[in-house]
Amino acid sequence: MELRLQANKALRLIVVSVILASLIVIPNVQAGDGSGVKVNGMIQIWGQSSSDGNVPNSLFLKRSELKLSGSIIENLVGYEFLMDPASVPGAMTQDLIIYIQPSPLLRVSVGQMKYPLTREGLEPSSQLDFIDRAMIAAREFGDRRDIGFMVSGKANIFDYSVGLFNGSGANNIDLNDAKDFGARLVVNPFGNLSIGASTYSGSNNHLVSDTADVDRGRLGGDLQYSVSALTVKAEYMLGNDDGLEGQGYYAGVTYLVNPKLKLATRYDVWDSDTDLDDNEESMITIGSGYSLKGDAAKVMVNYIIHNDKGTDTKTNDILIQFQVEF
Repeated sequence: MELRLQANKALRLIVVSVILASLIVIPNVQAGDGSGVKVNGMIQIWGQSSSDGNVPNSLFLKRSELKLSGSIIENLVGYEFLMDPASVPGAMTQDLIIYIQPSPLLRVSVGQMKYPLTREGLEPSSQLDFIDRAMIAAREFGDRRDIGFMVSGKANIFDYSVGLFNGSGANNIDLNDAKDFGARLVVNPFGNLSIGASTYSGSNNHLVSDTADVDRGRLGGDLQYSVSALTVKAEYMLGNDDGLEGQGYYAGVTYLVNPKLKLATRYDVWDSDTDLDDNEESMITIGSGYSLKGDAAKVMVNYIIHNDKGTDTKTNDILIQFQVEF
């Protein structure tokens, strides 16, 4: 185990060194726009205070993303590479994608990417209404990556994503011949209303080769409605892992007081086993965000009331996030 940790540290150092060296020697690097290699990044530092005596008050580095992207053939073939040195060992590589996109209606991607499940799980971390995602995305159902092949596109009133994936999770080799299927469709009948549906199914295991494959299924729906400065979002998802059924949902409201100040509140529920009584977790989050320069420089504060019926505990937490993006 110690040797593995040292190897992971060494690999992370090598990757970072290679990327930094490439930025020096590549003459056509652009920071965020223009032709050539585009360089973007994002840093999020969290502060946490909890009424749970087992959780220390602390500051920690949550994300430190660095993204390289560009076109090999203009308006046709491109690539995306996203890494996060702040992630756990072995998970530093987030996205590694080669794509062909002849038009906005058709993009064919191959590599490691987020599979198309849940609304909030697919939103960029820098653009979330709250410091952390709702439990259905943060725990099991969304914000997950895998190696695979995906076809996606956008039109005026809809966008879609359909893909096949190994099913073994990010940065893992495939452990059987089966492939997982994921799909998402979003319809925008009016400019201020968006309705989405996601599904995922497959048979694989995430961890070791000597365990039985797990049959997994996911199905959910979501919506977003905006009127003036007010936005309402809601999402529900049901999942089944070899007969173990879980579900979760959330509903949230944001209000843009002015271009710099946003207020938000969300009610969030997660049930890891619907066959058990009194095991739900719920969170009430009340938050605000102040932008110095859009998502490029902002501070967010969340107050969270966390009620866990399974362990019969209730905690009150305060999260603060400092973010810069370039």
